[in-house]
Amino acid sequence: MITSIRRSGQDDEPVHNALRQEPVMIGKDSRILVIGAGPGGIISAYQFRQAGYTNVKVLERDGDVGGTWQRSRYPGLSCDVMIHAYSFSFNLNPSWPRSYASQPEILDYMRATVDKLDLWPMIHLNTGVTGATWHDDSAEWVVTTTTGETLVADVVISAQGMFGEVKLPDIAGRGTFAGTLIHTGEWPHDLEIANKRVAVIGSAASAVQSIPEIAKVASHLTSFQRSPQWVLPKEEFPIPAEQIEEFTQNPEALQGYRDAIMNYIGPNAPFSNKEILGGAEWAGAVAISGVEDPTTREGLTPHVPWGCFRPLFSNDYYPAFNRPNVELVTAGIERITP
Repeated sequence: MITSIRRSGQDDEPVHNALRQEPVMIGKDSRILVIGAGPGGIISAYQFRQAGYTNVKVLERDGDVGGTWQRSRYPGLSCDVMIHAYSFSFNLNPSWPRSYASQPEILDYMRATVDKLDLWPMIHLNTGVTGATWHDDSAEWVVTTTTGETLVADVVISAQGMFGEVKLPDIAGRGTFAGTLIHTGEWPHDLEIANKRVAVIGSAASAVQSIPEIAKVASHLTSFQRSPQWVLPKEEFPIPAEQIEEFTQNPEALQGYRDAIMNYIGPNAPFSNKEILGGAEWAGAVAISGVEDPTTREGLTPHVPWGCFRPLFSNDYYPAFNRPNVELVTAGIERITP
């Protein structure tokens, strides 16, 4: 994480003020630093190399590539975008077994992409960025890192994404809790939740994905929900073996399949289309109607139109509330006790 970005001789200031406003001409040997080796960093490394730039370094604070797909490992983590669309255009994978992919599958794909395209020499692991200072007189960045090294660059590109830092809710008494307190974005590898009482605070994407999986093994799960979300069905289906074989033998067929998905997503994404919004809300209402307990069903029903919150997709979220060990609490949390 960058802790400061500033112009030489001045106090820390917003990023957009510290950057030069006019276009910068750079040569093929310009010193380029990319911060982060998640999807954006991998794309940057590949595209710069393809364009002929020879002095590019990707700095990654963790010990592996993958970004959020490497750091986040909570149960049920997957991508909400069909995986043939959520793939690098320069390294399409013909062997995806299903329409959506899980976190381990996506991480393996990103590692395989770096291997296949020989991007490892450009990537510096365990090297976080602690500060970046722009010097007007020399027109260059001075970047400090967690390794103690200071780097000088002509161009710095942030590919940190949105999920690099987690924030626990500021609830009174949080520090006194005697049990295990975690954020889904920092799920421990060795966390054991089988036969435990588990409370999940929040009802956004990670809750929608993790609650059904946690409920399978926990003795009891309490979902603390402030704002009910619209959770739409997910079009999950296996990719037939013969189709995988066709994609493997015919890259044009694979590209055409990806293009078809992208062409479908584009026109159907705008939230200004009332017909699309109404259809999505209807699908969500049908899914909620499967919740058996009327009080729980009412508590899970959103009070705002679909599209006001981030779209969520799951075939397992609402059915999880029919389990006898799952409870929904819609009242606010005043305090956490030991």
